[in-house]
Amino acid sequence: MLCSCRKRNDIPNFVAESFLQYVADNVDHNSGTLDGNNTFHGMGIMAAVTPGSFGTKPIPRIDVTSEQIALLAKINISYYKPSESNRMASCVYSNLRKMNYKDVDCSFMVNLLWKVSWPLRSPMPGWSGYMQMVQEGTYPGKSSFVFLPMIDLNPSDLSCIYSTLKFICKEAHRYQKPPVVTFDQPLYWKALCIVTNENTESDFKQIVLRLGGFHTEMSFLGSIGRLMAGSGLHEVLETVYASNAVNHMLSGKAVSRAVRGFMMVENALHILLMKESFRVSLPSAHETDITEADSSECDEIVEKACELYDRNSILSEINTKLVATKEKLCKSRTLSLWLNFCRMTNILSKFLIAELTGNWDLHLSSIQEMLPFFVAAGHNLYAKSAYVYLSMMQRLEIDHPEVYRHFKAGHHVLRRTDRFWSGLSTDLTVEHNKY
Repeated sequence: MLCSCRKRNDIPNFVAESFLQYVADNVDHNSGTLDGNNTFHGMGIMAAVTPGSFGTKPIPRIDVTSEQIALLAKINISYYKPSESNRMASCVYSNLRKMNYKDVDCSFMVNLLWKVSWPLRSPMPGWSGYMQMVQEGTYPGKSSFVFLPMIDLNPSDLSCIYSTLKFICKEAHRYQKPPVVTFDQPLYWKALCIVTNENTESDFKQIVLRLGGFHTEMSFLGSIGRLMAGSGLHEVLETVYASNAVNHMLSGKAVSRAVRGFMMVENALHILLMKESFRVSLPSAHETDITEADSSECDEIVEKACELYDRNSILSEINTKLVATKEKLCKSRTLSLWLNFCRMTNILSKFLIAELTGNWDLHLSSIQEMLPFFVAAGHNLYAKSAYVYLSMMQRLEIDHPEVYRHFKAGHHVLRRTDRFWSGLSTDLTVEHNKY
């Protein structure tokens, strides 16, 4: 019925000033059948417009056949013939410039403020609730999403990816917008190979390929679980979560649980650091249960947080003393391992802040910090893809200035609600919407 109310592949109420980008991922239907019949495994494509184009339009209830729906819109399949000369074979990994921006430091200070306040004030909102109250800023607004025709081919097939890129190029040019598309890592690398091997005059050279942030986060969570194997982290998490759930958390599959669980462990470690650095007494047993604060307590916390946030020198002094304590504790291998866990969790926090607030510089900076841990954990595919992705995005200001301007304005993420602290990675939105 969605297709029957829209001609071709049009985006309803599209405004020329809006930013348009596409997300493509594999889509499965009836994949769990016993006999394997009537299954569908193909490429799903979604267009996202920011700020969104919304409107009300009555949808007539009519009886239509699947053949009639298929005739309304379709994607032409183009066979991909690999080039004789593989330019990817001579690809050189250029040096990445160090990402260091004011916004990155400010976000770190806000995150640090929540950590140091945890053992001193109870009850207190969790990390997400605290950041929701403290973080403020301008943002592009709520996004709208349009489902596009699917391609009935194996998504990993080069002809399927080639047809997807060709279709996205055509549609983006129809709206006079630069083609921007997000893939997960396996599809990203194959799409990159196709674009790299195209001629310089090809329309494909105008495509901005993005590596899915959500899937990158999953790989980083799995890297943390791999590097912390045998450390006792599994047993610690089992005090809160079931054993099977912990297995999925440490593999990076149960994302929400892993993020919450890792942050809880880091908070416990940070309380011990505060005790060592500032001689802060640990909370008593009845104070350790963190409950949702009422509105008056939240207002008081926010007010004090803003006062302390304006006095950056205090937070800098706290951070300096914590760093000194960490350096002293690093002499022990066990303590060094757990301090490294805190470092990885801090990188995870930075990445989540970047996505939820639409901070482009922090997005690139946090992924750059993930690279050594991808390599150490043996996640070589993401280490390679993320490095190339950063190399391309650091040249975005020169190669695609219009897209760079939009990303700096917060368009690299999408929002399903009209709030500042609600940005979602583009590949996460297609995971939410395609099932």
